[in-house]
Amino acid sequence: MKQEAHISDCIEACMLRGIRIVRGPLFDWTGGDGVTPTTCDATGAVLYVHKLERSTQIVTDLSRILDVTEFLLYLFWLGFDRNHQVWITDDKGQQIRPDETCRLGITLAKRYARR
Repeated sequence: MKQEAHISDCIEACMLRGIRIVRGPLFDWTGGDGVTPTTCDATGAVLYVHKLERSTQIVTDLSRILDVTEFLLYLFWLGFDRNHQVWITDDKGQQIRPDETCRLGITLAKRYARR
């Protein structure tokens, strides 16, 4: 999945700049120089690398950069920021399989985020 590689590259670029990756806030500017955030989440890393960290249209910008719908962004945030797995169900309400976008968020958070 090209989005996974792009998000991972952005996270690693931020980590090299000393930005800590965390679950939760898009950015945390406290304790820093006001130019570089001290922490960010996965999508904050994407925005930072694309120099859109001060954007007022983050969902629109992220949708365009990652070539995904807003709904998929929300599913990713549920996984990465909240560690919540959404399940796909059948007509009878039986769980069939986990949603892959949430799973990706959880996987990337386990790999990169510090608590």
